[in-house]
Order: sequence, then C-alpha cells, then structure tokens
Amino acid sequence: MHLKEWLDKNRDIFTIRDLNFLIKVLLNLPAYQIYDNDFCLSEDKIKELERVKSLYKKGIPLAYILGVEEFYGNLLKVNKHTLIPRPCTEFLVEKSIEIIKRYKLNVILDLCCGCGNIAISILNELKEGLFFASDISFKTIKVAKENISKYRLNIHLVVSDLLTSFKQNSFDLIVSNPPYVEDDYLENNKELDVEPKIALSGGEDGLYFIKKIIAYGFNYLKDKGFLLMELGAGQKEKIRNIKELNFYRKVSFLKDYNNLDRILLLRK
Repeated sequence: MHLKEWLDKNRDIFTIRDLNFLIKVLLNLPAYQIYDNDFCLSEDKIKELERVKSLYKKGIPLAYILGVEEFYGNLLKVNKHTLIPRPCTEFLVEKSIEIIKRYKLNVILDLCCGCGNIAISILNELKEGLFFASDISFKTIKVAKENISKYRLNIHLVVSDLLTSFKQNSFDLIVSNPPYVEDDYLENNKELDVEPKIALSGGEDGLYFIKKIIAYGFNYLKDKGFLLMELGAGQKEKIRNIKELNFYRKVSFLKDYNNLDRILLLRK
C-alpha cells in the first residue's frame, strides 16, 4: 500500500492536525511534504499505522498512543501521568519570553510544570537564566526530567505541593498553567477521563488552585516580580473578585489570538 492510499482511506478518522502529526512522527516526514510525496509503505509501517488507528478510534489521544506531543516546536515525551500540552498554552510561553526579555528577569519558576513544556520552551528560546520547574506528582517530574535531558537544559526539578518547597522572595517570574477545569465540565466531558484528573480539576468553580497561587504567590516573588498564569476561557469575571489581587501593584488580563482573556498577569 502507498502512503496516499492509506491517507485517503483514513482521513475521515483523524483530525487534520492529528493525521499530519502521525505521519510526521511515524514516517519522519515534515507536514508540508506529506501530500507531495508518495511511496510504498513497508509491512511494518502499515501494521503500526493500523495499530495507532485502532487505539485512536477507541478515544485514546494520539499523543498518548505515540508517547510524544509537539509544543512550541519541541517534541516532548508524554504519558498517562502527564497532561497533554495544548497549543493555546504556547501563548503563555510567548508572553513569558516577552516579559523576561523586557525586564531582564533571571530566576524563573514553572509551577505545575507537567511534562516540562513551558520551562523547556522558554529556556530553549532564551538560552540563559536560572530555571526551576515543580509539580506535585513524582511520576510527572520523571517525565519532565527525560524531556529536559533530551534538550540538554539546566532546569532544577522539584516535587512540591505548589510553593511549599521554596523560600519566599525567590523568583523574578512564576509562570503557571494550573488545573482550572470545573468539576461539572469534567463530569460531562468523558473524553478528558484519559488524562490525569489531578492536572485538570480546579474544583467546583475551577478556581481552587488559581486562588491559592494568587494568594501565596505574592510572598514567593521578589520585589517587582511577575506572576503569569493561564486561565480558562470565561473565568475572568470570577477571578476579578478574588480579594488577594489587591496585594499586587499591577493586575492585567491578556487576550489570546482568539480575543479571549486567557492569561492573568500580576506584578508584585
């Protein structure tokens, strides 16, 4: 069987993005070349493609089937212990890099780091700085360690329940993509069951961890330090009523490329 024949037979099963990523990973073929090339697939490649298709049809995310996901141009290991990085979080990386450059920030913490995608992406871009990444899950930290080693980066990993393992007044920037999904949403969207609930659930209103990070993050920032945090779409109005925002000299909500308020920016 030729590649184009297999693609024609299966293009309705996969999303376009997933189909391109599957071919890129399994055949080591860049997305822009997929439809310009045709060649005979080996028997082993056909078996592997069919295995992936079978699992995909059962609702298993492609990233978990392949064991990797692409984020900000980096190919990162993921597994059932880690949240799958979303493209929308690349906006958080972009804004973090902008602020680090503008204010010449040096000591950075990626809080709730998951597979390490945020810290890795920032440091890969900047090439300098003192970076820490933390998560409550030891199994998640193990995955982050593998990804950091792959890119030969110097990021200090810490198993920590939020900020409890750090000294106060330590960081120029805390960047975080915390769990912020409402429990009702998780209950009604069973496709999310395959990802670790600990990385998704923000409690009844989705704000359990957001409130904690706002309240306690202030004490762990250096003077004039920044806190950047991803939010769920539609959470802005509820967050604006959190009284601990008054600790900060600057409170801003940043709109993403879809004109949604997805990042909370705070300055001590």
